[in-house]
Amino acid sequence: MKHEPQLFVIANAGVRKLPPSLQNYLMAVSIAVFTLIVSPSASAGNISFQLSLTGSILTLTEQGDSSAFFPKVFCLLQDGRWQPLALASPTAPPVELTSGAHLDFVYPEQWQASFSGMQATMVRFYDAAGVGFGQISFFHQPSLANDTLHAVYSGGKLIITPPVSGPIRSSWLLWPQQDGIAQIRVPQKFVTVQPAALLFDWHSGMESPQIDTGAGQPAAILLHETASGFFFQPIAGGLQVNEQRSFWLNQSRFFYGLALILASSALLTLMFYFVRKFKIKK
Repeated sequence: MKHEPQLFVIANAGVRKLPPSLQNYLMAVSIAVFTLIVSPSASAGNISFQLSLTGSILTLTEQGDSSAFFPKVFCLLQDGRWQPLALASPTAPPVELTSGAHLDFVYPEQWQASFSGMQATMVRFYDAAGVGFGQISFFHQPSLANDTLHAVYSGGKLIITPPVSGPIRSSWLLWPQQDGIAQIRVPQKFVTVQPAALLFDWHSGMESPQIDTGAGQPAAILLHETASGFFFQPIAGGLQVNEQRSFWLNQSRFFYGLALILASSALLTLMFYFVRKFKIKK
């Protein structure tokens, strides 16, 4: 025998049971409203790292509120290759680095001298959804460039306009390869492949380079070499943050409005029921 939840109202004439159809309607609306309003908002979380260097030991600490998966650290060599750093301990690399946890890597001192001792490093990792990301930082970051190049994303490619004149002789392009959220549609192997940094020796009549940095169109860095040394130019990513999120995560306002409509509908229905019952009784 099937038992359905019963809703009751107390009237002067005693206890009166609501009709089953109204009971089911109000129950469904109540569940929907409770789920949409009471449940916490969906969040992609935050992953950020702190790097510290003591001699040849580099310590990576997860400072965000979410775990990073399959973390790896690379250093930039003089020829532009990103060299993976080995763990300081002989244990197997961890799958997950939780908030507040840290890992120690070996950063040989001969590699630290590359690029005028900037000690450029890259942290590559995956989030909980399986999307790969990368973060580039410097222990000795060069000064911000006063003379910059026009570099923007267009048609999914990063396009850099060569200098017509000025102090910039050549430029290195550094970026963390990101394939975006499309990669999670297929089984992942979690193998990090990072292309080497690109060197552009500028000359008159040179066409604008078009670089494929991945579907994620990440933020990038130009290191300009001049007679005075290297200078730093950041390049904004080609996608807004919301474009890297699933569609339903951006619909919180819609769901909140729908919850309010359902709640109002339930209240009006309940009021109509009692008004009708009151008129019939009179």
